[in-house]
Amino acid sequence: MLRIAGAALISFAGFWAGQTAKERLKRHAAALAGLASACSVMKSEISFLHTPPEEIISALSVSSGPEAAFFKNMSRKLKIGARSVTAAWKSAIVEESEAMGLSAAERSELTRLGESLGKYDLEGTLAFVSAAEMKFIAWALAAAKRAEADGKLYATLWTTSGLAAAILLL
Repeated sequence: MLRIAGAALISFAGFWAGQTAKERLKRHAAALAGLASACSVMKSEISFLHTPPEEIISALSVSSGPEAAFFKNMSRKLKIGARSVTAAWKSAIVEESEAMGLSAAERSELTRLGESLGKYDLEGTLAFVSAAEMKFIAWALAAAKRAEADGKLYATLWTTSGLAAAILLL
Protein backbone atom coordinates (compact mmCIF):
# COMPACT_ATOMS: atom_id res chain seq x y z
CA MET A 1 0.00 0.00 0.00
CA LEU A 2 2.82 2.36 0.87
CA ARG A 3 4.49 1.66 -2.48
CA ILE A 4 1.32 2.55 -4.36
CA ALA A 5 1.01 5.82 -2.46
CA GLY A 6 4.65 6.63 -3.22
CA ALA A 7 4.17 5.78 -6.90
CA ALA A 8 1.11 8.04 -7.04
CA LEU A 9 3.06 10.89 -5.43
CA ILE A 10 5.95 10.49 -7.89
CA SER A 11 3.52 10.40 -10.82
CA PHE A 12 1.81 13.53 -9.55
CA ALA A 13 5.18 15.26 -9.07
CA GLY A 14 6.01 14.61 -12.74
CA PHE A 15 2.63 15.95 -13.81
CA TRP A 16 3.05 19.04 -11.60
CA ALA A 17 6.57 19.72 -12.94
CA GLY A 18 5.27 19.51 -16.51
CA GLN A 19 2.40 21.89 -15.83
CA THR A 20 4.77 24.31 -14.09
CA ALA A 21 7.11 24.33 -17.10
CA LYS A 22 4.13 24.87 -19.42
CA GLU A 23 2.84 27.79 -17.31
CA ARG A 24 6.30 29.38 -17.19
CA LEU A 25 6.39 29.47 -21.00
CA LYS A 26 2.90 30.99 -21.13
CA ARG A 27 3.80 33.60 -18.50
CA HIS A 28 6.91 34.58 -20.48
CA ALA A 29 4.88 35.09 -23.68
CA ALA A 30 2.27 37.10 -21.77
CA ALA A 31 4.96 39.25 -20.13
CA LEU A 32 6.49 40.09 -23.51
CA ALA A 33 3.07 40.94 -24.95
CA GLY A 34 2.43 43.11 -21.89
CA LEU A 35 5.73 44.93 -22.36
CA ALA A 36 4.83 45.58 -26.01
CA SER A 37 1.48 46.94 -24.86
CA ALA A 38 3.23 49.10 -22.26
CA CYS A 39 5.44 50.52 -25.03
CA SER A 40 2.31 51.39 -26.99
CA VAL A 41 0.89 53.21 -23.97
CA MET A 42 4.21 55.02 -23.49
CA LYS A 43 4.20 56.17 -27.12
CA SER A 44 0.68 57.54 -26.77
CA GLU A 45 1.39 59.29 -23.48
CA ILE A 46 4.65 60.80 -24.71
CA SER A 47 3.48 61.91 -28.15
CA PHE A 48 0.01 63.25 -27.35
CA LEU A 49 0.12 64.32 -23.70
CA HIS A 50 3.88 64.83 -23.14
CA THR A 51 3.49 62.89 -19.88
CA PRO A 52 6.62 62.67 -17.69
CA PRO A 53 8.11 59.17 -17.24
CA GLU A 54 7.16 59.01 -13.55
CA GLU A 55 3.48 59.50 -14.37
CA ILE A 56 3.61 56.95 -17.20
CA ILE A 57 5.11 54.38 -14.84
CA SER A 58 2.45 55.15 -12.24
CA ALA A 59 -0.27 54.64 -14.85
CA LEU A 60 1.27 51.37 -16.04
CA SER A 61 1.53 50.06 -12.48
CA VAL A 62 -2.24 49.56 -12.31
CA SER A 63 -2.32 47.19 -15.31
CA SER A 64 -3.29 43.57 -14.76
CA GLY A 65 -0.79 41.61 -16.85
CA PRO A 66 2.38 39.81 -15.76
CA GLU A 67 4.39 42.96 -16.48
CA ALA A 68 2.38 44.87 -13.86
CA ALA A 69 4.65 43.67 -11.04
CA PHE A 70 7.60 45.28 -12.83
CA PHE A 71 5.86 48.66 -13.05
CA LYS A 72 4.46 48.41 -9.50
CA ASN A 73 7.95 47.71 -8.18
CA MET A 74 9.31 50.69 -10.11
CA SER A 75 6.48 52.97 -9.00
CA ARG A 76 7.10 51.97 -5.38
CA LYS A 77 10.82 52.73 -5.75
CA LEU A 78 10.07 56.15 -7.22
CA LYS A 79 7.68 56.95 -4.37
CA ILE A 80 10.23 56.05 -1.69
CA GLY A 81 12.85 58.26 -3.31
CA ALA A 82 14.83 56.45 -5.99
CA ARG A 83 17.59 58.61 -7.44
CA SER A 84 16.06 58.58 -10.91
CA VAL A 85 13.67 56.77 -13.22
CA THR A 86 16.64 54.94 -14.74
CA ALA A 87 17.87 53.73 -11.34
CA ALA A 88 14.39 52.50 -10.37
CA TRP A 89 14.00 50.89 -13.81
CA LYS A 90 17.30 48.98 -13.56
CA SER A 91 16.57 47.86 -10.02
CA ALA A 92 13.11 46.62 -10.99
CA ILE A 93 14.58 44.69 -13.92
CA VAL A 94 16.97 42.90 -11.60
CA GLU A 95 14.17 42.03 -9.19
CA GLU A 96 11.40 41.14 -11.65
CA SER A 97 13.06 39.77 -14.80
CA GLU A 98 13.34 36.23 -13.47
CA ALA A 99 9.64 36.12 -12.58
CA MET A 100 8.78 37.27 -16.10
CA GLY A 101 11.21 34.73 -17.59
CA LEU A 102 13.13 37.33 -19.61
CA SER A 103 16.21 36.28 -21.56
CA ALA A 104 19.43 38.29 -21.53
CA ALA A 105 18.54 39.99 -24.83
CA GLU A 106 15.07 40.90 -23.55
CA ARG A 107 16.50 42.28 -20.30
CA SER A 108 19.05 44.27 -22.29
CA GLU A 109 16.36 45.80 -24.50
CA LEU A 110 14.23 46.61 -21.47
CA THR A 111 17.26 48.27 -19.83
CA ARG A 112 17.92 50.36 -22.95
CA LEU A 113 14.26 51.38 -23.02
CA GLY A 114 14.45 52.59 -19.42
CA GLU A 115 17.64 54.51 -20.11
CA SER A 116 16.02 56.30 -23.06
CA LEU A 117 12.99 57.64 -21.15
CA GLY A 118 13.43 61.33 -20.53
CA LYS A 119 16.98 61.29 -21.87
CA TYR A 120 16.35 62.33 -25.47
CA ASP A 121 14.12 64.82 -27.22
CA LEU A 122 10.51 63.89 -28.00
CA GLU A 123 11.23 62.40 -31.43
CA GLY A 124 14.24 60.44 -30.20
CA THR A 125 12.34 58.97 -27.28
CA LEU A 126 9.38 58.04 -29.50
CA ALA A 127 11.67 56.39 -32.03
CA PHE A 128 13.35 54.37 -29.32
CA VAL A 129 10.05 53.32 -27.70
CA SER A 130 8.68 52.33 -31.13
CA ALA A 131 11.75 50.21 -31.87
CA ALA A 132 11.48 48.51 -28.46
CA GLU A 133 7.78 47.89 -29.05
CA MET A 134 8.51 46.16 -32.36
CA LYS A 135 11.13 43.94 -30.72
CA PHE A 136 8.80 43.00 -27.87
CA ILE A 137 6.00 42.22 -30.32
CA ALA A 138 8.29 39.94 -32.34
CA TRP A 139 9.57 38.24 -29.20
CA ALA A 140 6.03 37.86 -27.85
CA LEU A 141 4.84 36.17 -31.05
CA ALA A 142 7.82 33.81 -31.03
CA ALA A 143 7.33 33.06 -27.33
CA ALA A 144 3.62 32.37 -27.84
CA LYS A 145 4.43 29.88 -30.60
CA ARG A 146 7.06 28.26 -28.40
CA ALA A 147 4.67 28.11 -25.45
CA GLU A 148 2.08 26.40 -27.63
CA ALA A 149 4.47 23.83 -29.09
CA ASP A 150 6.93 23.26 -26.25
CA GLY A 151 4.36 23.59 -23.47
CA LYS A 152 2.61 20.44 -24.57
CA LEU A 153 5.95 18.70 -25.01
CA TYR A 154 7.17 19.63 -21.52
CA ALA A 155 3.91 18.59 -19.91
CA THR A 156 3.97 15.24 -21.70
CA LEU A 157 7.66 14.55 -21.01
CA TRP A 158 7.44 15.37 -17.31
CA THR A 159 4.23 13.39 -16.84
CA THR A 160 5.71 10.40 -18.67
CA SER A 161 8.92 10.66 -16.64
CA GLY A 162 6.94 10.67 -13.42
CA LEU A 163 4.96 7.62 -14.49
CA ALA A 164 8.13 5.80 -15.60
CA ALA A 165 9.84 6.53 -12.28
CA ALA A 166 6.77 5.31 -10.40
CA ILE A 167 6.69 2.09 -12.41
CA LEU A 168 10.40 1.49 -11.84
CA LEU A 169 9.97 1.96 -8.10
CA LEU A 170 7.11 -0.52 -7.93
